[in-house]
Amino acid sequence: MKRIVAAILILAALISNLYGCAKNDEDSRISVVCTLFPQYDFVRAVAGDKVKAELLLSPGEDFREYSPDSADLAKIAECSLFIYTNEYAEPWVAEKTEKIKKKKKGLILNVCEGIPIDVNLVHDEHHEEHEHEHEHEHEHEHKHEHNHDPYVWVLPKNAIKMVENIKDTLCRIDPENAGFYTANAEAYKLNLETLDTKFRDAVSSAKRKVFIMADRFTLQYFVMEYSLGYLAALNTFSHRTEPDAATLTKLREAVLKQGIPAVFYRELSDMKTARKISADTGARLLQFHGCENLSAEETENKETYLSLMQRNAENLKAALS
Repeated sequence: MKRIVAAILILAALISNLYGCAKNDEDSRISVVCTLFPQYDFVRAVAGDKVKAELLLSPGEDFREYSPDSADLAKIAECSLFIYTNEYAEPWVAEKTEKIKKKKKGLILNVCEGIPIDVNLVHDEHHEEHEHEHEHEHEHEHKHEHNHDPYVWVLPKNAIKMVENIKDTLCRIDPENAGFYTANAEAYKLNLETLDTKFRDAVSSAKRKVFIMADRFTLQYFVMEYSLGYLAALNTFSHRTEPDAATLTKLREAVLKQGIPAVFYRELSDMKTARKISADTGARLLQFHGCENLSAEETENKETYLSLMQRNAENLKAALS
């Protein structure tokens, strides 16, 4: 009987040790909480399984409508590294900074640190045509208001800086694995440089330099970098879901007069405006993914920033042909 009891105690101790080791292994990993998909994906590319990365947004959630609940704030306070995009994309970070800092055990990283945040001259929604010169001049006919455009991540050269910021911070937190993070970051930056070349090739070989975004426009940095013109249904900061009749007519006429073969829509869009223009003009429907978040299907398919942006390059080439 004593032998049986002893065996049970030994077995229980082994199970307890195994469970404790597993728990400690999990707890010992660096925990990273991210606000948007780009930095979440960059963290995975740079750190691999050496960190436990978590995205605050649920699949299909619009970051403009997101506000952290108490559970999310607890995750932010407890994690080793909290990465947000910038103060214009997530104004709630500044609002809750003091509360976060009081409880925060790890570091906070503005992943866009060092990236110039441009002022977007938001036009009256009756006139959404913008021509961007190299000096960043914006010609327009109607009243405008000044807003800082947070959508920096859609430009590969900005993504490179974001990756560098992530790598530098991870090396600071975990110097023992600095070589691993640095090597992965350098390899990933080469992929981003290749992506930039792909966009430049698409533009340089294009028949036209103007495209139609039959949706809300979030590509200011992109069009300025690649010297493209555009017409859009809604401006960057619009909370409307559809353009007015005048804008819709302007988009239709541009497609027909210029023989534009395709119109773009955004991810997570109802595509209502794009479908109308396509039905009226025969233009193809193509997606330009802003990468701010994934749908449930894209998450299931394990889409990445690179896979989405490579598809964007292919679609842009088709739309400019």
